Amino acid sequence: MFVLKGHQVIDCNPAACRILGVNRKEEAIGLHPATFSPSVQPNGQSSHEVAEQWIEKAIAGEQCTFEWMNETAAGEKLHTEVSLTPVTLNGDTGVLAIMRDITQRKIEEAELLEAKESAETATRANQALLNTIPGVTYSCLMDKDWTMKQLSEEVEELTGYSREAFLSNDVTFGQIIHPDDAEYVFAKIQKHLQQKDAYSVEYRIIRKDGSERWAYGKGQAVYDKDGTPLILHGTLLDITQRKQEEDRYQGLLESAPDAMLVVDQKHRIVYINNQTQTLFGYQANELIVNPVAVPI
Repeated sequence: MFVLKGHQVIDCNPAACRILGVNRKEEAIGLHPATFSPSVQPNGQSSHEVAEQWIEKAIAGEQCTFEWMNETAAGEKLHTEVSLTPVTLNGDTGVLAIMRDITQRKIEEAELLEAKESAETATRANQALLNTIPGVTYSCLMDKDWTMKQLSEEVEELTGYSREAFLSNDVTFGQIIHPDDAEYVFAKIQKHLQQKDAYSVEYRIIRKDGSERWAYGKGQAVYDKDGTPLILHGTLLDITQRKQEEDRYQGLLESAPDAMLVVDQKHRIVYINNQTQTLFGYQANELIVNPVAVPI
């Protein structure tokens, strides 16, 4: 705390001496307060001119509070918060100045801002990377809405909704998954979460225009040290064309007058038509994934 009269210091306490960088108050008395400041403030304005403006406001009866950069005789810069209050001194108007050292707070604010800017830069870089990966890439919570935390722009091509619509929760993936598939999708992913392994699932979504698309989703969760899932990372591919081709192929198989079956590379049956069931007397669930030799 120090007292001004006629724009000069006429008294100060030990705390003000420490901030001003003097050993005794006599070293400060008679000097202009801008003497204990750099030539310019952080905003580029002259310390002396700005100090004069604040002092004049206080002398006019206005109580003022502002931030100020002080500089000690040793060259150390200190951020301070200054409050000026008009006072009466032997019939004249003087100014009582109370200074508070906020240097540490300003350092912490700068560090916080730097950390925030670094995080935003990393997020932008990550988003740019996501946008180069084919299909939709995402990070989401494991709630019923599959609340999105990060999402690539390709989601609009698949769903008709913008990336921003999902990130702001104007629309959620839980809302666009086909009602007939929603419980199946949730249950299957939950099962893999419990097993702590990757999942893959095919399901239908309802686009913004009301049309249906088939999606193939694959992903895996990140867990904390206690094994609790924190977030789900994954990709989505549009497999609508493949599903349509499968439907056409199945239609051809079902319309065939002969018994027909499909086997995989391990010689297991993965599909039989109705004529096969009629001819051999087997139900589909009795043959699927069994060796091809069973019905012959």
